[in-house]
Amino acid sequence: MLHRLILFFVITFHIITIFPEFFSSALEVGLMKKAREKKIIDFVFIDLKKFGVGKHKVIDDRPYGGGAGMVLRPEPIVSALRSIDFRGNKRISILMSPSGKLLTQEKLEELSSFSDIVIVCPRYEGVDERVKKFINEDISIGDYVIHSGDVAALVIIEGVARLKEGFMTTSTKEEISFDILDFPQFTHPKIFEDMVVPEILLSGHHENIRRWRIEQSIKKTLERRPDLVLKFFIKRENQLNLTPEKKEMIKNYLFDISFYGNKRNELLDEEIFHLMLNYLTNIKELFSY
Repeated sequence: MLHRLILFFVITFHIITIFPEFFSSALEVGLMKKAREKKIIDFVFIDLKKFGVGKHKVIDDRPYGGGAGMVLRPEPIVSALRSIDFRGNKRISILMSPSGKLLTQEKLEELSSFSDIVIVCPRYEGVDERVKKFINEDISIGDYVIHSGDVAALVIIEGVARLKEGFMTTSTKEEISFDILDFPQFTHPKIFEDMVVPEILLSGHHENIRRWRIEQSIKKTLERRPDLVLKFFIKRENQLNLTPEKKEMIKNYLFDISFYGNKRNELLDEEIFHLMLNYLTNIKELFSY
């Protein structure tokens, strides 16, 4: 008889930052705190200021060629990287950067296989370009500007940690549904300022509730994030019983509204809706109890 061997290992996040104290509250509460106590994840904070250059421990300087702001020098970052005491054999180093590759769920899943994840958190105007020679990847969390890489690092940490076995006590049904947006949620009271909880959620009929949630998720995704529907369709088109012509028509439609915002075709909207509905309702774990 063959037995599947499941390897459990601690993911250690080595965080290189100017302000280690920034992370104390976010990582010492809730599920993150419990995960650390259960030795699912761990954190090592590396204070970049300790690796500063010269008597005054300088970590940044003005950019060559002129310009506003300060740039982090390469020596402190590289020295900090070289100081790391790795705990496992599979490691990766990441630089949080607005010019990096966009973070995706697939990337988080890939990162969750590493035993040691080094995250460099820049501030100011970023880091000296030569640092990237010592980094495996630079990653961006989105097309917007924030003040520091510390905030971005928290996104990576939580996104990776929640994929670890034992981090969440509930089932992992959310992982099945990340291709589409979540359904509307309701709690007590039943009536709030003339707004009533949908009757189906009070029915106690689990299969009808599950189907309603899938329908709501598909509608919301088509309206707000058609790019996710395109991604969903491309990934699963071979599993769908459609002619090649139909597949191409739907794919082109989704591509157009995802990237160009073209006027919607209501008949095709309805076809895509029922296509996804028929497929997703067969995934019994999706939005189930």
